[in-house]
Formats: sequence, structure tokens, C-alpha cells
Amino acid sequence: MGSNICGNCGNFKPKPGERFFSCTSAEHAGLKYGMQVRADTRSCDAFVPFGVSPTPTPMPPGERQRPVGLCSRGRRILVLGLVMAVLLLSWLVYTCASTLISTPAPTPTPTPTTTPTPTTTPAPTTTPAPGAPTPPPACGATGIVRDVNIGEWAVSSQLACRVYSPERTKGFVGPVGSYTAPPGSSYIFVSATVHNRSGTPYTVIPGGFTLTDSEGYAYRQYTHEFHYNLFPTTTLSVGATVSGELLWIVPDYASGLEVCITIDPVSTPKVTAVWQLPW
Repeated sequence: MGSNICGNCGNFKPKPGERFFSCTSAEHAGLKYGMQVRADTRSCDAFVPFGVSPTPTPMPPGERQRPVGLCSRGRRILVLGLVMAVLLLSWLVYTCASTLISTPAPTPTPTPTTTPTPTTTPAPTTTPAPGAPTPPPACGATGIVRDVNIGEWAVSSQLACRVYSPERTKGFVGPVGSYTAPPGSSYIFVSATVHNRSGTPYTVIPGGFTLTDSEGYAYRQYTHEFHYNLFPTTTLSVGATVSGELLWIVPDYASGLEVCITIDPVSTPKVTAVWQLPW
């Protein structure tokens, strides 16, 4: 083999269609080695004389290696996509922030904490028990009338009665709470004492006392279950005495108020005592 040409080597037996033949019988200076020999020119591309650079063999068009990375057009498309993504994300963040700032949170409605004022209702009309004395008519309607000063006694052969400590108020405090009169009205309190001077037991009732005004209107008594000192219904033995408070509800415009009671129910005509209140 001279220069870089395999000439008379009997080992050079390429197969039909092969471009290179792998030779393993090459020997130089007693050292065997392998090399590839071109089948068409029998030249060995690996064997180059000392000091001569081999001429690069161009690769066929189908075997050229594609460049690594994106081309200039691909890089422009990638950069444009990244810019669009950043702009879209920025718009979404701005929209959400504007919505949160412009929409105030709803203000909760406070729950009322005040306790409603209890209202009162006048006691219903009741029918006296059999044998009990009935309430007298309006003050001075019949019989003899005696005008008595507040705090003084009205005395007959049957009873001795006294009315004192009148009070006109919009509310009062009972054992379990405070109470307010209905709108446009007031409470009228008076204290009363009855003493039995007759020779037989005598039944007294709160309804034996009547409250009237200057126009002749009589007001029904109000029996409040939470008022702890109401005048009781009781039967007085001979010489016994009973005391308590009487309660009415009257309109604010009522005037000329007076309290009366029949102090001699067995005489003819009957005797009625009247106490003029300061209103």
C-alpha cells in the first residue's frame, strides 16, 4: 500500500453498494491497526502524510446536521409571546385590585339591645261574689255627700275611712321591675284605710272606692299583679282595720279628680265621703 492508496491488498473486499470498507489488516512498523477505506477510490481518509491537513469531505445534503437552537424568526415569536403573557397577567391583576377597592364590604345591621318597656292592661270587669257589697255610684250621685280633706278621717256609725298620699305618675317600680303607663295616660295612686265601727263583720273591697273627674267620668280601678301593696278584698271583724293602695289609669287631660266611698251603707239616705285630689 503506497501513500494513502490500498493497491494490491488482497484483503480489500468491499461489499456491493458499501461506501467504506473496514480494513483490519493494515500494518505499519510491525504494528497492526484498523482503518476504513473508501470503496470507490481505495483511499484511506485516516492516512495522511505527516504535515498535511486532510481536506474535509463534504457531507451529503441529507446527512447535514441541523443547527441547535431557534432560528431568528422563532426567537422573535417566543419574545412576542412572552410579552403578551406578561401584559395579560398585568391586566388581570389590575382588574382584580380595582374591583376589591371599588366595592365596599356590606355594613352589618346592628342588633337592637334595648329591652321593650312592658305595657299594662286595665283589669277586666268582674262580677262581685254573692253577698259582697257592690261599688257605689259616682261620687255624690245619690245620698248625703261629705267633703273631706286629704289625710282626714270620714266617720259614720258603720265605718271610719281615710284617703291620703295621692300620687300621679307615669310609672312605678314593683317587686320584679318597673312599669310605664300607656301613652297619653298616667297612674293615680292613693293610700286608704278602713276601720269597722259597726257591731258586725263588714266586707270591704277595692272597688268600694270610686275615682271621678270634673266631667263626671268614673274610672275603673286597675289591679296590677306586680304591685305589692294593693288594697285587699277582706272581711273586717268588729274593730278591725285594713290599709292599702288604690290604683287607676286616667288620661293625661283628666282634671278635677276626686275619690269617694260610701261610709254608711245601711242608712237612708246613704252617706258618701269625698276626698278632692290635687289635680
